[in-house]
Amino acid sequence: MLLFFAFLISITLLGSVTIGSLSIRVYATIAMMLYILYHRFDKKQEYIPVSHNLLKTYILFIVFMGFAQLLNGELLEYQFFKKLLAYHLVAIVAFLSIERHVNTYLDLKRTIVLLTAIMLFNNITTILQYVGNDVGWSIGMLFGDIHDNADFSSTHESLLGYSRTPGIFGNVVNNAFAIAVFGPLPLCLLNGRSNLFTKACVFSSFITALVACFMTQQRAAFYLFLACFVVYLFVAIRRNALLIVVIGICVLFVRDLDFGDFDAGRLASAADDARSGLYKHAFAFIADHPILGGPISFQRITGLSSHNVALDSWIFAGFLGFVTMMVLCFNTMRRGLDIFVRGLIVEGQNRYMIFCATAVINAMVYGFTHNTSYLTGNVIIFIVLALMLKTSNIDTK
Repeated sequence: MLLFFAFLISITLLGSVTIGSLSIRVYATIAMMLYILYHRFDKKQEYIPVSHNLLKTYILFIVFMGFAQLLNGELLEYQFFKKLLAYHLVAIVAFLSIERHVNTYLDLKRTIVLLTAIMLFNNITTILQYVGNDVGWSIGMLFGDIHDNADFSSTHESLLGYSRTPGIFGNVVNNAFAIAVFGPLPLCLLNGRSNLFTKACVFSSFITALVACFMTQQRAAFYLFLACFVVYLFVAIRRNALLIVVIGICVLFVRDLDFGDFDAGRLASAADDARSGLYKHAFAFIADHPILGGPISFQRITGLSSHNVALDSWIFAGFLGFVTMMVLCFNTMRRGLDIFVRGLIVEGQNRYMIFCATAVINAMVYGFTHNTSYLTGNVIIFIVLALMLKTSNIDTK
């Protein structure tokens, strides 16, 4: 397990730390891939397998994306093979590594504890960056792909409307995504037998995540995180469902509530013109390039991706890539909802199933509002996906 934990730390924390021309994350991925291949034929090492259907669909999407970019002439300019090595391969190996190493309740618990510790570190770093503390920025520069904080505002007034706190993940979008997706995982550890220390650690992680998520000023991430809290309330005080309804109504009308001097900043606005403009450009571009798409051509027009996994998959991988990605997202959501309901009803409130599934659902929803999704090969998606699938095979009671 020590090798597995070292691998998890490498792929989550050390993606921007390079040795030569490659990052430590890539070296760790290659080492883990060789380890998995070596032990694939070792019949003495038993493990609980999970379904590879989603992973196979993802690999098929990568093939269609490479094929489309080869035909539209953007394969090399897009740096397809570099991204294949740095992102997609890492994601695939992360999934297979969890399948290989997480086989008992204790393995699952230790893995979630490790991810909770990583996120607590990130949450504190984000808060320090928000208040302009140099330590927070030094940590961000060490682990993220940022060079200095000259381009980042460091006062509450300027950050409130448009925060740029990257945490340890290089940029604010990835940071908010990590908080929204990893955020529910500590709640797996709470049950009727949890001691006071465990409860204190879990709630510390959860509260700092909520504060850090607010400080990123990313709307989708923040409201997805609030949804996790509502899910927890339902699980913890299921009989008092009326309270949850009241909280939901308050969230819906948060912009109409008077908090005195408190300002929710960017979180209080429903949308922005920039995103709707990206959607319009994306639809127009797809109409002109319906078969093969063209990510470089599109970004020459807008300077950004469309911030929507459905539109982006068509632009980046053509029509076949779009169809494959939609099948992948649909099946992932269906699997996540199935495990969520099973954990909530059939398995008698199995919190590992409930909150790992919540993490996966958050990741899928986030992809339809931002450019962090299956398309970019974000390793966090594959970590929580593999953990979710494992919860349906491991006795966590």
